[in-house]
Amino acid sequence: MHQYFFILGREPQLSVTEIWRWFSCQPVRVEHLALTKTYLIVNTETALDLTLLQEQLGGMVKSGEVFAVTDNAEDKIADVILKKLVFNSGRLYFGFSWYGRAPAWFKGLGLKFKRQLKDKGRVRFVVSREATLSSVTVQKNHLLPPQGYEIVFLPDNNKVYLGQTITVQPFADFSERDYGRPGRDAKVGMLPPKLARLMINLAGGDKINSLLDPFCGTGTVIQEAALSGVKKLVGSDINSQQIKHAATNWRWLKTKRGQVVTEASWLTSPVEELPKKLANQKFDAIVCEPDLGPPLTGSETESKITSLSEDLKLKYQAWLYVLSQLLLPDGVMVMIWPAFIKGGQIKTLALDEALARAALKFSNIIPNFVPADWLSKRGTLMYYRPGQKVAREIVVLEKK
Repeated sequence: MHQYFFILGREPQLSVTEIWRWFSCQPVRVEHLALTKTYLIVNTETALDLTLLQEQLGGMVKSGEVFAVTDNAEDKIADVILKKLVFNSGRLYFGFSWYGRAPAWFKGLGLKFKRQLKDKGRVRFVVSREATLSSVTVQKNHLLPPQGYEIVFLPDNNKVYLGQTITVQPFADFSERDYGRPGRDAKVGMLPPKLARLMINLAGGDKINSLLDPFCGTGTVIQEAALSGVKKLVGSDINSQQIKHAATNWRWLKTKRGQVVTEASWLTSPVEELPKKLANQKFDAIVCEPDLGPPLTGSETESKITSLSEDLKLKYQAWLYVLSQLLLPDGVMVMIWPAFIKGGQIKTLALDEALARAALKFSNIIPNFVPADWLSKRGTLMYYRPGQKVAREIVVLEKK
């Protein structure tokens, strides 16, 4: 058996669902061992290619191998780690990350090791102000194998899983595809590439043959789908200027990433005309972020929020009915719905009747070990930052 840990992103319910969905699409038997809001630990019968997995996922911050499980005591932990650290060409680079509430002795542990090991060669201990090292710190300080070590401490009741980080999220690549693209429109809300990649993985990832984004904007979903290996891609938007941006970004991506051999088709069209313009083509997956409504200030009254919700509800009812006709019988639709945050409460769109009319239902892909209080009241996945007025509710739908 092999044990692995995955460090989850800011929205752990999204990260763990993406990871579990990926496992469900692979010939890998997996068992979950421990879950907190910062990490997931699993058992697998076969070894994983963590570098490949990290490149595919959008919501996972780090991943690595568990090399020991020990009592939560300084002396026992220290003995195990000292045996793990090995000099490479007379040098040793290492750093520690404790995921959870760190004990008082943890702060001085690394410097204690540095003093013990300095006679054996050049030793560098990487520290940060936090109890955990960021992915940027880990990569830029050479703490990934074979150059160095990031040892992660994953407390679980009275024991601690000890792991070595093998790979971190390709933060520079995601940032370039977010901020470095030539076709951008800051006036229009833009879907982060990491979230787009996560949504594609919820729909099936590299098992998808054909994908449609009917609200493609500047083409983020289509680009991430191409990098995920989807072969047939169609992006559509009612705004012709957005389609121009999307086509420009597509050419830029193919120049930057020569291995992208997939071709994409671009249409300027309202959703209602897509069945005709696409000659009733059917898709394995539809992944999209439609209109989330106007920007809010937070001063809106309850009646104003209700009015906005009703207006958007009518739009989404029509879109769901049309898009369901473009989905293959076993296809999946991953869609973002707006949810309004007011007074600490989240108001979601009432679309049960619309789903019934479109012959769609919520797909049950969220792992049963994810706590219910991590999800929305109707058991869906939420994505938002503190202070935001409109949250993204991420729904996964399938045909009834």
